[in-house]
Amino acid sequence: MSAYHQSLISYWSRQEQQLTPSCILTPHNAQHVSKALRILSQYQAAGNATTAGCQFAIRGAGPTPWAGSANINNGVTIVYSELDAIGLAVAGGRVSDTGVGGLVTGGKLWGEASTVPFLAWPDQIQAFTDFKRATNRDPHAALIKTYGYTSKPGSWAVTNLLIYTKDEVDPPVLRPFTGIKPQLGNTMRLTNLSDVTSEQVKSTPYGLRQLFLTRTFGNNPKSLTQIFHIVNMTLTRSLSHVPGLVYALVYQPLPSIVTSRSATSGGNPLSLNSPDSTSSGSQVIPFQTIQWSNFSDDDLINGAVREIWQQADELAQQMGMMRRWRYLNYAAEGSGSVGELWGGEFEEFEAD
Repeated sequence: MSAYHQSLISYWSRQEQQLTPSCILTPHNAQHVSKALRILSQYQAAGNATTAGCQFAIRGAGPTPWAGSANINNGVTIVYSELDAIGLAVAGGRVSDTGVGGLVTGGKLWGEASTVPFLAWPDQIQAFTDFKRATNRDPHAALIKTYGYTSKPGSWAVTNLLIYTKDEVDPPVLRPFTGIKPQLGNTMRLTNLSDVTSEQVKSTPYGLRQLFLTRTFGNNPKSLTQIFHIVNMTLTRSLSHVPGLVYALVYQPLPSIVTSRSATSGGNPLSLNSPDSTSSGSQVIPFQTIQWSNFSDDDLINGAVREIWQQADELAQQMGMMRRWRYLNYAAEGSGSVGELWGGEFEEFEAD
């Protein structure tokens, strides 16, 4: 197998794997990157009304799923992963393939995932919002909640990704989640960050069709519950027959105990400090990820997703829970420019 083909099949989503760049460049140092960009910019400048010049894409690990996010047809794809060894990279996400998990492996922490039956979900929503509202919450504790649906057997389960960054087993702040019985699975343990991110890879197989979409809402149990009902109704009505369908509705918190700390440094530039009486200043990133098998189901799934989030947006607007900011790594294709996703404060970055 050629290096070109190996690079293409190493993309996470099938949509990105199907693009065919004219050339894949793997720089080994900063000088290689600089020279490549100078050459490409010359061809860009040479473009005219009929010739766009040489287009290029930048790839890190390549986890963003929509076609064109980190690959390109008939252009040049620059893969910067080879720069990891010399430290020219940024820390990655909670899935090791998303970034440079190996660079941030020091220290012990307690955590990973517990999965419980769907029947526990109403209490889980309330515990989630209470956990994030607490202004005196233990800053070492973190939680991401996932409602997972599969078309076979057509059922839901609730998974809590729990992390405690002190060397302490089962801290009291996380017991509202660890104490739920029965449990379908439990991988809680004392470990390190790279082990946790590697564990997450097991639930994110390569080579399937994938779709991300995200919003930011206020931390309110009523709105989060109703959003779940909107998702569930659309899935069971329109998508339950889709082969290989796996849908995850993830609630990832932005607690005020974190965002409020920017106040002493001139304020938060991403519009994340907007406290109100119904969310106590904390906010939530609802993030959906969908995987499925067949290209023929693309239009059906994209249409259902638009329907879900049109209703969710209307609900959030009515309840005063809509927030402007979007997390770029979760944004769907066509979500808008960086300035639109971040809000007016982006103009301050451009001015600086």
